[in-house]
Amino acid sequence: MSKNSGKYLSPGQLKSRGWTNALIAELLPRPRYWHSNGRSVARWLRDDVIQAELTAAFKERANGETLSGKALFQAKAHTEALTELLQKSWEQTEKGEDAAWALAGYYHAAVTEHLPAAHSRKYSRLNQVTGNVNNFLALEHRCDSRQLPAVLTNLVRSGPWLGQNPGSLLTTQLAAHWAELLHAAAEKAIADFSEAQPEAKVEDFLSKEGFPTAMLLQETLGTVYSVWYVPQAIRTSLEVLVALNPKDEYPEARAMRRHFVLHVGGTNTGKTYAGFQRLRTAPTGVYLAPLRLLALEAQETLLDYGVDCSLTTGEEEDRREEDTHIAATAEKLDLKRRYDVAVIDECQMIADRERGYAWTRAILGVL
Repeated sequence: MSKNSGKYLSPGQLKSRGWTNALIAELLPRPRYWHSNGRSVARWLRDDVIQAELTAAFKERANGETLSGKALFQAKAHTEALTELLQKSWEQTEKGEDAAWALAGYYHAAVTEHLPAAHSRKYSRLNQVTGNVNNFLALEHRCDSRQLPAVLTNLVRSGPWLGQNPGSLLTTQLAAHWAELLHAAAEKAIADFSEAQPEAKVEDFLSKEGFPTAMLLQETLGTVYSVWYVPQAIRTSLEVLVALNPKDEYPEARAMRRHFVLHVGGTNTGKTYAGFQRLRTAPTGVYLAPLRLLALEAQETLLDYGVDCSLTTGEEEDRREEDTHIAATAEKLDLKRRYDVAVIDECQMIADRERGYAWTRAILGVL
């Protein structure tokens, strides 16, 4: 696996996110190591890090360098003053009801909820604050959604100085354009997310109860979707379906001792590749996809591996008499045929209102 795949984080990346050696030892599993230039470099799974950062232990103690005594008291007052200023600006701005305003609200909550913790850090220098605020103000004209978490995090770090200087040009500009800038950033983040995840329903994602606003200071919208929303959608859908009358659903499949592996991760993290590697070694197998082109690509991949694989979709059939494997769209699953391994791709589609039944049927009924 490539060291730059984004799946793993280095010690330096952890420190930039607020981790200390004590927190790493307490909250994270043992790292994996890569050998580079004659030395071993530790790496931690990004998903493990994100989950640990949601815990109370991390939130309470990942504060970096701290102030003390009178300075700490004054810094707290300054961050509280800035929080009130931004809250007032947000409330006074006329807002719409579209998805971008919903996401902008989450960005607002993420920043204002974390500003109080910023008082325990040493004050940023003026040149750092200027750069951080200018990067935020630039969101109105240009926004790289991949850099947005860093822009917001750096703004939080500048909180004590901005709160101490409410009459400065930086603070007044920030407060004057606060809501509009968050909305502009949210529009770009949603556009980038929709391009990368065209099957995702943004409104459903953003309206899901318990949206983890804190993650927006560390991760892109796409990562929040993959790490938080997809498992939630799958779990909720399965709970509702099983609650109907599970003892009567697919009795032949229920009589088998089936084993499920749920492989969750961001885009291009090797989920489908891992599925193919397991499928190619199985005596028999089926690959299920949401799109005809993905099923066709799966057939070609398995044929290249030397696996005799048929294709069946709503538009195309390529049946092979001696086949051991089948690549198909989810709706075309043969519930009477037995397989050693089944790979059900894009399984978050189980939450889709129009096509979710096919993934429900596949997960509960595949033999």
